[in-house]
Amino acid sequence: MLDTFDWQVEGFYLKRGYREFGRLDDFPVGHSRVFLQDARH
Repeated sequence: MLDTFDWQVEGFYLKRGYREFGRLDDFPVGHSRVFLQDARH
């Protein structure tokens, strides 16, 4: 499991087989905190 922010490397992990399992919108305001899990596990 890992977490990142939407302006950082979310797309990088999604392209490498991770899937989103949670999101906190407006954390911080105007952005999202994204929780990802390796889809292979």
